[in-house]
Amino acid sequence: MINLDDTKEFKRKVINSNGFISLETEFEEGLEYAFYLTHSKGTEKKGYTNQASTCFAIPFKEGSFKAIFYYKTGKNKIAHKVYVNIDSSGAVELSELVVSNIVEKNGYKIDLYDVGASKTFIVFNGAGTLKTETPFALNYLNKNGFNVVACLQNDNQYQELSFEDVEHYVLPVVRDHEVFLYGSSLGGYCAIYYAGAVNGTVIASAPRNSAHPILVETSETQSKFSKTDFKHLGFDQNKKTDKNIYIFYDPYVKEDSYFIDRLIKKSFENLNLINFDYAGHEVLYHLNHTKQLSKIIKSISTGSIPYIDKIESSYTHMGRARQAYALKDYKRAISLSETALADKSLKPVTREKFLRFNKTVLAALHKSLI
Repeated sequence: MINLDDTKEFKRKVINSNGFISLETEFEEGLEYAFYLTHSKGTEKKGYTNQASTCFAIPFKEGSFKAIFYYKTGKNKIAHKVYVNIDSSGAVELSELVVSNIVEKNGYKIDLYDVGASKTFIVFNGAGTLKTETPFALNYLNKNGFNVVACLQNDNQYQELSFEDVEHYVLPVVRDHEVFLYGSSLGGYCAIYYAGAVNGTVIASAPRNSAHPILVETSETQSKFSKTDFKHLGFDQNKKTDKNIYIFYDPYVKEDSYFIDRLIKKSFENLNLINFDYAGHEVLYHLNHTKQLSKIIKSISTGSIPYIDKIESSYTHMGRARQAYALKDYKRAISLSETALADKSLKPVTREKFLRFNKTVLAALHKSLI
């Protein structure tokens, strides 16, 4: 009987087969093989056969892909995931993913997704998430050749993960790497807060921690957080990174601007504040929707200044609609929200959110005309 663990040492190849992508591995009598190839438009699948290679009808061209090589004997099977980068010259770089747990405690878990790269992203999830959930931007980062250290919380605003914990558990793992900390909203706050523990470059979108006392105090509604439960120190009380801190935000989102103005601006000198007017708290959605996010991440990770195109999207149209609604210009708010809703590529959850707002504006307009 073949030991499937031995397949860890098998060679795996991605080659150009008459202009198409072909996956190949070592042949061993008694094994069956299956192959998956994920690309920008979906996933191609080849079921189990005794053939140790397959060719997909996907053009061999520059881009990032994920290949999974499956091996089976009898009822037992094993999979090896490989991230594939094909450059403009046709050269292929393969990075095999190795997943390991760094530490796990009641309030948090830290995992390493290692593709053997020299650059590592430390990522943080958003509010309300659990340590069992998929890490922020994991697939994108691994597929593009970055290691990922995933810091996961247990719906506690990362209050159980101290600055010293990151320094103790994560710094030894990334010490010889180029390090980036990445997150949005609560995750963006964490990227900034823990950056000094690993001296990394920060990419933070709309950073804020709703459990922070200054937001609890100024909340217009009853906050579910108590000021006494907040355990993090002030930004000025921790070591600071000497690398760049990139922050993307919408200055018209009151809570975000307040948090940045009151806490972040006065604590750091190496800030690169990049505003996206009316993009809302979901700045990353706007950047992704306008096909800028990937280019920005790649620019920052190579030490380049990111090029920003201040173009409109359904998110900025909705942001302008909210502004018009606040000014009681209901007709303009309806016009702008309907422009946003005309975007057929909106995800269902976003469309539902926009529709709720549109109904609110229509009701306000109707009431104003009575």
